[in-house]
Amino acid sequence: MKLEVLIADDDYISFIQGFREKFKDKINFTCVEGGVHAVKLVGDRNYDLIILDYNMPFNGYETAKKIRELKKDSKIIGYSALWNETNAQELGLLYYSWMEKDIERKLFDFIRRN
Repeated sequence: MKLEVLIADDDYISFIQGFREKFKDKINFTCVEGGVHAVKLVGDRNYDLIILDYNMPFNGYETAKKIRELKKDSKIIGYSALWNETNAQELGLLYYSWMEKDIERKLFDFIRRN
């Protein structure tokens, strides 16, 4: 069974290009351009993992707060240089980084554990 992963990033095309091919047998990716769309989808569906860009319309911080209100136990990874230890801990992010290679490693780890 494939994992369901939601990516919210105003430039998700460049973010997802490398991941889609590497993880095509293990992950179904749903991509949206902003936080408002992500919150709506999380309200309607269950995702194994959510990856949020910080710097997008309805920023990643606000999006994570709304997702936590809807589904407290959501697993969220923050992707951007604007995430920091304080806001990541406050929102209970699994991980945060601005480096695509770091996120890729975390996806491999997440797949192994789930």
